Amino acid sequence: MAKIESSQSAKIQLELHHRKAERAREVLKQDTIESQEPDNTKCCLSMDLQQVMFVPSLTQSDMFYLSQLSCYNLGVHIGDTNEAYMCMWHEEIAYHRANEIASCLLH
Repeated sequence: MAKIESSQSAKIQLELHHRKAERAREVLKQDTIESQEPDNTKCCLSMDLQQVMFVPSLTQSDMFYLSQLSCYNLGVHIGDTNEAYMCMWHEEIAYHRANEIASCLLH
């Protein structure tokens, strides 16, 4: 009985998550449209830090003997002008903490 309730709870939570995500996309779309109006002072900016990429791409047996370099990629989209920028760096330059993200935005 508890397993059925748990499954139903998970379905409800997933449905709620999907509804929130859809609402967030609608708000972003509306804000982007408003920011492109001539007399508007709003600026719509969206960004996403991609999942860590490892270089070189290795099979499981190779990973035990070789170390991989972690690479980070930050995507920034400016809704007002419809421009997109990608900032990419690896762990030897910097990690992916708040200071590095802020430096990408400043740049």
